[in-house]
Amino acid sequence: MVKNTDIVFEVAHITKNCLFVVGFAAETHDMQKSVRQQLI
Repeated sequence: MVKNTDIVFEVAHITKNCLFVVGFAAETHDMQKSVRQQLI
C-alpha cells in the first residue's frame, strides 16, 4: 500500500474560516466486497 495525502485534513487547514469541512470516499471497484470487509 501507498500512503495517500489526507485531502480533508489539507482542505480544513486551507479553509480556516469555515465552521466545518465534509469529505467522503468513493470506491472505484468491487464496492460490495469492500463494504463487507469494512463492516467486520
